[in-house]
Amino acid sequence: MGYGTSLGTSHEDELSYVMDPMTPKELSDRKEINANETSGDFQSRFGAIDIRPLAASTMPPEASRKLTDALKQSRGTNVPAEGSETKLTGVGGIDPEGLLKQPAPRDSSKDIYVNPWVTITPEDIERGTNVALSVGAGIMAGVKSAAMGSKLADLGRAQVLEDYGMRHPDEIFQKTGFFRGAEGKWRYEIDDSKASFDRGWFEDARVSKAGERTSVLTKILDHPELYKAYPQLQDIRVIRDPLYPATGAEWASQAKTIRMGTEAAKNQGTLMHEVQHAIQDIEGFAKGGAPGKAEVDYSLRYTKAVEDLIPESEELIKKINTKGLTEEEFARSKYLTAVFKKYVEYKKAGNDQAALYYLRLAGEAEARNVETRLLLTEKERRMFHPESTEDVQRHIQIPVDEAVTTSAYGILDPKTGLLIKSEPKEPK
Repeated sequence: MGYGTSLGTSHEDELSYVMDPMTPKELSDRKEINANETSGDFQSRFGAIDIRPLAASTMPPEASRKLTDALKQSRGTNVPAEGSETKLTGVGGIDPEGLLKQPAPRDSSKDIYVNPWVTITPEDIERGTNVALSVGAGIMAGVKSAAMGSKLADLGRAQVLEDYGMRHPDEIFQKTGFFRGAEGKWRYEIDDSKASFDRGWFEDARVSKAGERTSVLTKILDHPELYKAYPQLQDIRVIRDPLYPATGAEWASQAKTIRMGTEAAKNQGTLMHEVQHAIQDIEGFAKGGAPGKAEVDYSLRYTKAVEDLIPESEELIKKINTKGLTEEEFARSKYLTAVFKKYVEYKKAGNDQAALYYLRLAGEAEARNVETRLLLTEKERRMFHPESTEDVQRHIQIPVDEAVTTSAYGILDPKTGLLIKSEPKEPK
C-alpha cells in the first residue's frame, strides 16, 4: 500500500514520501506517516518518521556532514564467486512476514513439517547467521559417497516406497534412513557421535609469516566414517586466520580450504558446518552463500536520488560556517537532514532483509540442521525426520545451485548479478 498526503500527492513507500521536495510550509504541515499503512516491500518496514519535529529542530552541522560522508563511502557492487560466511550483527527480530517464526501446522496429508522443539527468537536469528555458534553435526551424505555401495538396497527401497504410494517421508526415512533435501535429492545421515575433535589443533600447525596456522582436516577431526564416505575430504586444508573475524568461518570451494577466525577454530560445530558445505559441492546439493551489504554487494533503490542531494547539503554546511542561512535555507537543511536520517535507517533495513534471505538459503538451513541434530542418538535420528528439525520451513527455503550473495530484494545470480526469483513457495 502506498502513502497519500493531504496535498493530493501519493507515494509508493516511505522514503519516496520523505524525499518529495516540499516548501518549508508544506514540510512543516506534513503529518506523521502511519506505520500501519506500510506496504509489504522492505523499504516500508523500517518504522515511521514524523517530519514535523525534524523540520523544527536544530542539528549540529557536523552531524549532517557525517551522514553525507557515510553516503560517499558506500559505492559499487561486488558479487563474490565464493559463498563465504561472516558474522552479522543487528539482525535479531527483523522478520516482518513471520516466515521464520510461524511454521505452518503439521498436515500429514500435505507433508508439511515443523520443528516441534524450535521457537525462533531474535537471538536465534542472530545466532543462525553466525556460523561460529554451530556445535557439531549429523553430516548429510548423498548418493556420491563411497559408502553408497552398502546402502543401495535402502535407497532402492526408499524409491519404491515413494513410487508405490507411501508418500509420508517420515515413514520412508524410518524404514530406510533416506530422505529428500530441499532441492529434491536423496540423502542419508552419517553419525558424528563417535568423531573426535582436537580443540587445540592450531598450536602445532604450520605457521605462515602472516600468522596463519594451517593443518589438514584429518589431523583436526578424527572421523573414519566420514572419510570412508568422502575420501576427498582428507585433502581439505584448515586455516586459523588471526585477521579473519574471530567467530567467523567459510568454505572456499575453489581452494578447498576452510578458513576460521581465532575463536571459531576452537569449535567443532563450526568446522562441521563448513564440512557440510564441502559435501554440498561434491553431491550437487543446494548451496549456501553470504549475506550482502547494501551499496557494497548490491545497490539500494534510492541511493542515487539521495547521493544527488549531497552537493546541496555541503553548500548549506559551508554557509552555516560563514554567513549563516536564510529561513528558507534553514528549513531546507532540516529537510535534507530528515532524508539522510531516513536513508541510514533504510540502508540498515536493507541489510537486515538481506540477512533474512541468507537464512532461507537451503544450503545454510541444512548446515544449521547439522548442528541441531548433534545431540540425537542414532535411534533418535530415525525417530525425527531431518526436515522436522530444520529451523526454516522447507517451503520458504531457497535452493540454489551455486553459492550466492543475498540482497534486500532477493538472491543475486553469481554469474549475471541479476536477481533470482526467491519468493516463498506455497506449501504443497
